[in-house]
Amino acid sequence: MRIAIFLALVVLVLPALAYEEVDTSSATATAWSVLGGYPTSNAIDGDFTTFWSNNRTTHPTTDGAGDWFQVDWPDDIEVCYIRTEGRSYQGGYYSIPKAVQLSFSDASTLDFDFDDTTDDHWVQEYYFDADQKTTDFVKIEFLSYWHHVWEYIQYYEVDFYYELVPDTEPPYVDEMDPDDGDADVPIDTDIVFHCKDDISPVDTDTIDFTVQDTTLRGDRMVSAGAALGIHASPARTLPGDLDIDDSDRLDVICTFTPYDPLYEGETITCTVAAGLADTRDNEMEEDFVWSFDTSPPIAVEETTWGAIKAGI
Repeated sequence: MRIAIFLALVVLVLPALAYEEVDTSSATATAWSVLGGYPTSNAIDGDFTTFWSNNRTTHPTTDGAGDWFQVDWPDDIEVCYIRTEGRSYQGGYYSIPKAVQLSFSDASTLDFDFDDTTDDHWVQEYYFDADQKTTDFVKIEFLSYWHHVWEYIQYYEVDFYYELVPDTEPPYVDEMDPDDGDADVPIDTDIVFHCKDDISPVDTDTIDFTVQDTTLRGDRMVSAGAALGIHASPARTLPGDLDIDDSDRLDVICTFTPYDPLYEGETITCTVAAGLADTRDNEMEEDFVWSFDTSPPIAVEETTWGAIKAGI
């Protein structure tokens, strides 16, 4: 049989929580038994076409007494989650861990129990978020198995994860230019604002931006390129292009360029709609709104042709 302990080689994202894989490139794997040609290093090399196997002459016993697999690092690492995938050997010679104990360099241990399965592939996951460990080794000891008659136990991959900083806060809008309350803004100005997040990347598909003035001249559509649509409202919505610079996903710079100059002496209202989100689905719950006033028209003094000729 082939038992594979496998952890996906990507960041795993759960609601408002994320895990990142622990680097095993400098780690060393050992086990109580090794079958020639299938070394323990195969289980931490990131290659799912290779695997470690125990020697069948040291097959798992009913109680698993002394059967173990261990990974050591040269320095301490953080770990709070292990995900294992097993694959059953077609001939039926396989063992599925029933009770497992994890041990760490601080002498602490954690016990886990798993159900039996008839699936060819199965997953066993070890969560201990509330007790994230700082350790330079993790030992996986098999206390008992669901099957125990001349079986192999084989790991294709053993990967470990640590918890990233939990993120429950949505992105926010900052560094507006013109800023809220600005006056005498030139009518040919662009409007710049930043969509920021302190932990998780901003989801640029959720940026919904509207610019309005007080002239009430009907609806217009603001174009933001193929990826984004900015919808008109009953007030006069100013048409223009929205450029999104997402080279830094934690600080996305948005620049709105109106198709035509703004009107003089108007109050311009800008809105980033609720729903602005990060990649962990934390959403801004309310519209973010700010406004500024454009420069007033140049005053023209009334006069007469006679006064003009007289140089008055």
